[in-house]
Amino acid sequence: MYSLRITCGSESLWLHGPSVTAPVRGARRQPIQRALEGGRCEEQIDWLLEGTPASIQLALQTVERMFSRARAGQTAGLRLMPTAADTEWEARLLDGRAELLGGGTPERGRGSQAVRLLLTRSDYWQGSLTALPLSNPNGTDVTDGLALFNHCDSDALHANYADAAGAQGSLPAPAQVELIHDRSGPEPLGDLWLGAGLAPLPGGMLEGENGVTNLTTQVLSDATCSGGAYRRVSWSSNAELDALHWELAQGWLGQAGGRCFRPLLRAANHFTFSDLRLFVQVRSAASVLFESPAVTLQPGVRLQELPPVLLPPWVPVLDPPAALTLALIARRVGGGSTTLDVDFVALMPLQGWRRYASLAGLPYGARLIDDPLTGRCVVLHPQSGELAGHAAYGPGLEVQPGQAQRFWSLFSTGSPAGMDIAAQVRLKVTYRPRRRTV
Repeated sequence: MYSLRITCGSESLWLHGPSVTAPVRGARRQPIQRALEGGRCEEQIDWLLEGTPASIQLALQTVERMFSRARAGQTAGLRLMPTAADTEWEARLLDGRAELLGGGTPERGRGSQAVRLLLTRSDYWQGSLTALPLSNPNGTDVTDGLALFNHCDSDALHANYADAAGAQGSLPAPAQVELIHDRSGPEPLGDLWLGAGLAPLPGGMLEGENGVTNLTTQVLSDATCSGGAYRRVSWSSNAELDALHWELAQGWLGQAGGRCFRPLLRAANHFTFSDLRLFVQVRSAASVLFESPAVTLQPGVRLQELPPVLLPPWVPVLDPPAALTLALIARRVGGGSTTLDVDFVALMPLQGWRRYASLAGLPYGARLIDDPLTGRCVVLHPQSGELAGHAAYGPGLEVQPGQAQRFWSLFSTGSPAGMDIAAQVRLKVTYRPRRRTV
C-alpha cells in the first residue's frame, strides 16, 4: 500500500506513507479481515514506531484518543491509498484498540515499539464523491443536472426519466440526489416523487385516452394534458365499478419482471367530492389476481398517489403471461353524479424511491439536496440560503455499478392543486463508489 491514515474530525494520524512523521516508521496490513455482524469487520494493522520514549508514548495516546472518539460515535475513518496512482478510499472507523508486540514497554527504552492495531470498521471502502453520468433524449452523459419533464408521452423530448450505466465500484452505493428548479418557473415545486429501478423498465404512461371503460365516457382534447387529451368517465351509483382499465402486453410485463410500482394518477380537472374511493386491480381473462387497498382521492389535487402493486403480481417471473389488465376500481361512497377526468396513470419503479413532501416548496432558482450519508434533506436558495422546504420519505436510492438503471420523477407545481406537465427539473446524482476490498 502507498499510504494509510486514521482521521477523526479535522485530526489526521498517518500510519504509513510519505506523509508520516517521527516516531512513525510505517505499517503493514494483514490481508484477511475478520467478519463481524452488522456490516462490520475487524482489520489488523502492525504499526512500527521508532523514536524517543516520550514521542512513542505521544503517538500511542493519539491513536487511542481517536479510537475513543470513534467509539463515542464521532465520525472517524480509515483511509487507504493502494498505490501512488490511486485515489484514497475510506472505511468508517467504529472502534479500535492497541496491543504492544515483542517485549512490550521495555522495548521503548531502546527507541522502538511494535504495535498491533485492531480496528473495527465498516466492511466496505468508499471513494470520493463522484457524479453519475445521466442520459435521456435531452442530453447524454450529463453530470451537472439532466433536464426531466413532468410527464412522458409520444414526444421523445418529454422524458421524465434518466438512464445511467457508468457507475464505478463493485457494491451498491447510496445516491445523493439534487433536484434543481431552474428550467421552468416562476411557480415553486410542491411534492416530488423520485423512483429508480434496474433496466429494462417498461416506458411511457397509461394514457387516459387509451383506457377502456363501459361507463359513460368521452375523450377530450387538452393541450395541457399528456398526449394532448384526457378521458372523462361519468356514473351515478355508490357501487364498486370498473372506472377505467388498460391492457398490459406480454412484452411490457416481461420488462416489469414482477417488480413493485407506485401508481400516480393525474386528474386533468379538479373534482370537489371527498368520498371517491379507488383501488388498483390486476386481472387475467379468467380471474382477479391482485387488489390493492382502497384509498380516498383528495379533492382539489392533480396528482394522486395510489397503493403499490407488483407487476405481474407474483415473483419470480419465469415467463410473463400473454397479457393482463390493470384497472381502476372506483366507488363513490355517497352515490350521486360523479365525473372523473383521467389524464394518465404513471407507474413509478420502487426498487429505490423517495417522496419529498412539500413544507414550503422548492422556489425557482433553488435546489433540493438529499444526502443519505448525513441524513439531511435541505433546500438551498442562492439568496435565502438553506431552507427546510421538504421532508423526505422512503428508503432512498442506490447507484448500482455494472448495471443499467433508470431514475424516474413526477412533481406537483405551485401547490398540490397544480401539476404542470410542461414543467421541468434538473436531476443530478452523486455517490461515493463502494468496494469490498482495496
